[in-house]
Amino acid sequence: MLNEKDLTPDQLKGIDHIYQHDNTLLVADMGAGKTVCALTAASELLRDGVLNRIFVVSTIKVARNVWATEPSKWEHLQHLNIKMAMGTIEERREGLRSDAEIVCINFENLEWLVNELYIDDKGRIKDDCPFDGIIIDEVSKLKSNSGTNFKAMRRVINKFAWRLTMTGTPVSEDWTGLFGEMYMTDGGKALGKNKSNYLEKYFYPTDYERRNWKLIPGQDEKILDAIGEVIYHLPDYRHELPELIEHTELIEMDSHTEIMYNNFKRDCIISMGDEEIAAPNAAALTGKLQQICQGFMYTENKEVHRMKTLKLDRLKDMLSGFHSYGPVVIVYWFKQDIAYLQEAFPLGVVLDGEKTIIDWNLGRTDILFLQPRSAGHGLNLALGGHNMVFYSQLWSNDLVKQTIARLWRRGQTEPVHIYHLIMNKTIDQLMSARIDSKTEYHSLLIKHLTTSKV
Repeated sequence: MLNEKDLTPDQLKGIDHIYQHDNTLLVADMGAGKTVCALTAASELLRDGVLNRIFVVSTIKVARNVWATEPSKWEHLQHLNIKMAMGTIEERREGLRSDAEIVCINFENLEWLVNELYIDDKGRIKDDCPFDGIIIDEVSKLKSNSGTNFKAMRRVINKFAWRLTMTGTPVSEDWTGLFGEMYMTDGGKALGKNKSNYLEKYFYPTDYERRNWKLIPGQDEKILDAIGEVIYHLPDYRHELPELIEHTELIEMDSHTEIMYNNFKRDCIISMGDEEIAAPNAAALTGKLQQICQGFMYTENKEVHRMKTLKLDRLKDMLSGFHSYGPVVIVYWFKQDIAYLQEAFPLGVVLDGEKTIIDWNLGRTDILFLQPRSAGHGLNLALGGHNMVFYSQLWSNDLVKQTIARLWRRGQTEPVHIYHLIMNKTIDQLMSARIDSKTEYHSLLIKHLTTSKV
């Protein structure tokens, strides 16, 4: 079992900062130890009587497989009593009524939580607050100020005396989303309480409808000055890890598929037997083009029209030579992707709970199918293997980094190989290029943070 002596100097500094500050946005790469830092600081705040009870907001999977299990790994956290407020309404209420010092709830139930605990029958905010501390794990899920959960939390966020929010990439898309994350952290003290004012101050619109904004040169430094001591960066530890090696497997379309793909891209409509499939807008078009790359297309009736599975054929060839390399994680996106994969590899296992994680890490699983949205921050698959294949390409840089970090993290002892299956001259390549370009925003922020703390 680990103890406090196993915490790194960087982690100890982070814990001190979290303890000493009422509002902290903790920025750390996957696997840097955000959870143990948060729980250690929370434990000390509860022990010293600074706080009475703490909410942890996360995804269901991360709550049950990370927050609920992390104390069992550390001697100094064994005493923590952590309960879940998830599931049915009665199960949620049971968690809230428990004597647990720390209670976890999922993002989807935040609006319910606010109405249950903080709003009276006349719609007014109550004076009494049963929880005086809150931890939001992956606060980027609340960066949209128009979202239902954000609007609900906005009403009560200042009722918490201590707030810790955490993320790996606070500005992976651009700097506009930082407003929502900071509002959840400090209640609007640093960047204000009005997003329109924030945008007008630091950005300029790039379209007539003022829907898209770009950072004014030099304003990034002013934003960093404004958030000052609120943001804390756990230094990058990845230089200590085994090598990360990424491979691109470029796959050529056959002539029939290529003609169909290009015609659909041009006309936004295609005939499938007796049915026509149309893409009424750009979002629908990109989705349909992705499906063609994966070897199928959903019809208007939600049925599946199967096509040539060129990616699957390449994957079969690849895995036939993987026996000497060990187990492999296969990343998929669509439901039809997993249907194809399970047909091709019937012994593969879908990651869908704690048992599948344990079996993988104990070496009982050779092929693990992973849907990125189910592989939340904090899940550790490093003990089970070091090979990953992206059968589907992803639009989100956060999801790509998060997914890779399931293997490439502390505890990994082998070089990690990542394989991207990309159809040549298709939207796959556009998605891959977009992911690469989006990393510049996060890199810029980390550069600021690391150079300002000399």
